[in-house]
Amino acid sequence: MIQRGEFYTHSDDDDFEQKMRDLLLFHKVVKVEGDDQNAELTLDNGVKLYTEGNLGCGGCGNGWYYLVALNNCDNVITNVEACIDYSDNSCCDIYRLFVYAEDKKINLVQYEGGDNGYYGTGYNVYVNIPKETKAEI
Repeated sequence: MIQRGEFYTHSDDDDFEQKMRDLLLFHKVVKVEGDDQNAELTLDNGVKLYTEGNLGCGGCGNGWYYLVALNNCDNVITNVEACIDYSDNSCCDIYRLFVYAEDKKINLVQYEGGDNGYYGTGYNVYVNIPKETKAEI
């Protein structure tokens, strides 16, 4: 596992939504970069969030989660919602992190994938809070 930043959380953690709310509320996402597995989001206060889809089986597609949506938010975030949509046939689960700004619901990050119960699900978030930034999690 890559160790980045000052703390780590996972999309399946019970307190994931609250941690994301604590980080994102009343801030803007000023920069986003990503590929099919990873993303980097920079907030207006210098905090960086690094997301990484679950890395599954090396021999098959089970447990792999891929980044399929990544958006910035140029307005102040007023609410955060983490959603998981499980498919009925377990082929494709969808993990989304929505933010609300100026009465708009924005799909900030979305990962999709599937698992057979052995390799894990969702995505990780590593957070780097600069020393000069006053942020409490």
